[in-house]
Amino acid sequence: MKIKSFIKNNIILFFLLFIQYLLSTEKKDSLQILISSENNYTKKIELYQKIINQIKTQDFEKTIILSDEALYLAKKNNDEISKANLLRLKGNAYYFRGEFENCSHYFFKSLEILNKKPPSKNLIFLYNDFGRLYRKLKDYPRALKNYDLAFLAEKGLKDDELLATLYNESGIVYEEMGNYNEAKNRYKKSLEIQEKRGDLVGQGYSLEFIGGVYMLQKKYSESEKYLLKSLEIRKKTKDSFAIALSFNVLGNLFSEKKDFSKAEQNYIYSNNIAKKINYLDLQQLNYHQLSKIYKAIGKFNLAYQNLESFRLINEKIFSLEKIKQVEEISTKYETAEKDKEILVQKNKILKKNILVFSLIGILLLGLIYYKNYQHRQEKKLQKEIYKHQELATKALFEGEQNERIRIARDLHDSVGQMLSLIKMNLSTQEQNPETEKTQNLVDKTILEVRSISHNLIPEELNFGIFSALENLADKVNATSQTKMELHISEEIREIKFQKQNELSIYRIVQEVVNNMIKHADASLIDLSIKKIENSLIINIRDNGKGMNDDAIEQSSGIGWKNIKARVNMMSGNLKIESEKLTGTQIEITLPQNG
Repeated sequence: MKIKSFIKNNIILFFLLFIQYLLSTEKKDSLQILISSENNYTKKIELYQKIINQIKTQDFEKTIILSDEALYLAKKNNDEISKANLLRLKGNAYYFRGEFENCSHYFFKSLEILNKKPPSKNLIFLYNDFGRLYRKLKDYPRALKNYDLAFLAEKGLKDDELLATLYNESGIVYEEMGNYNEAKNRYKKSLEIQEKRGDLVGQGYSLEFIGGVYMLQKKYSESEKYLLKSLEIRKKTKDSFAIALSFNVLGNLFSEKKDFSKAEQNYIYSNNIAKKINYLDLQQLNYHQLSKIYKAIGKFNLAYQNLESFRLINEKIFSLEKIKQVEEISTKYETAEKDKEILVQKNKILKKNILVFSLIGILLLGLIYYKNYQHRQEKKLQKEIYKHQELATKALFEGEQNERIRIARDLHDSVGQMLSLIKMNLSTQEQNPETEKTQNLVDKTILEVRSISHNLIPEELNFGIFSALENLADKVNATSQTKMELHISEEIREIKFQKQNELSIYRIVQEVVNNMIKHADASLIDLSIKKIENSLIINIRDNGKGMNDDAIEQSSGIGWKNIKARVNMMSGNLKIESEKLTGTQIEITLPQNG
């Protein structure tokens, strides 16, 4: 009976969504006909933005296409305000598609325009969107900074709708930080405003958020009351995006209560809608929770399938490269903003001095002093800018190192343990060709996870860099098909390295050795590291066929790019000497403190 009821419910839900899709398609087409027939620019650009706002959580691809059309029109008419808002809407479409690097790019382009204008609703919406992006990336200080800027700008406008939205959005940050009382306080303030305004959409979100906090506090009856009320409101508004969110949160509640049948049903409802609107982030959450449920009730095959679906989407959304690109864009913009502040301050000082010298009438002395002062300020400014850029680069570099360590531990502690559990469960099953095949696949996956974890941060580094390099040499000497030997100088054992620099030095050596193995046709590679005064000298030499120095330095290969980038980040120098038939020598000089 449960299966029949489940199938029946799914058929009804599919039918409702199909009807909603037809209605929304008809509405979109009619609006697009209006755009084509409208000749007045102001009305036309307003229609574009109206359509985009209506479909922004239902059709991300269409949102991007329409945004590009409208942006072309806005640029043609020099409409900077509409251009900024369209860039923000386009960035939001990329956010919901999980393309965070594109999202941040368009957000910053919008901010460049809006920062030159008086505070407006568009600026507050943008700060709110920035807060959501950084919240998603777990960068809570940046998220709260943007919400504070949004609250500050809202005071001048006194817009209740915006204020309610900001209370909800900022409350989520406090919820994720574990400050449930502050989160609930903000959600209830938002609900109070939305009830006064009669805004059903806003009420639906506030009720969902309050129910979610009660669930985290294990007050399940209170949680269910708020969540069901939120779903009831959302069904009235026929907002498929919000309905999908409600089913997901209800799934979380029933999962917490160990009512796995209801939890499974709600996650599947949520996922059906999320797939229709291509909401990857929500699909990822649903697959992850379904894998936990199936594991808990002993359906290990389904648990594995859903875990695999979760992993594929998670890799698509949260690749290390994407997070790094967002960080690079943010750091670049923040650095540029600080540079502008320095330049503004410099101009103020110069104007003040010119005025003082003009008043005292000593023109010649003033000009001489001004020139000297300008020269000193320019040098000081250049020094400050260089220092700030260097600090930003090092902070980014440290962030990458820490992220590698975190991901390596997560792979080992979480994914590795899950795979081991799957393997253990398989071993208890009746053995047949299918289970043996699955066990072999799990074994290979465990080895792959260990390999990836080791590549991110070698375990041997826990025992010092000499141990790690010895291990690298053992691997090269054991696996090299050309009988190549990597020799490590014993002097390295006596050198004390800065702990935070060991991984970078290891990666530099590893990359150089890999390049020599691939291209040098050598039988011997010698590695030595010496401390001379306040510098570390890394010398790697092979006896291979050699090649032109310039060809190596100008190589576009990823390996050499990585080597140069790491050496630059540690303020080091790279010297290459190579001649045909005599071998290649790579010498890297680093400051003792990196």
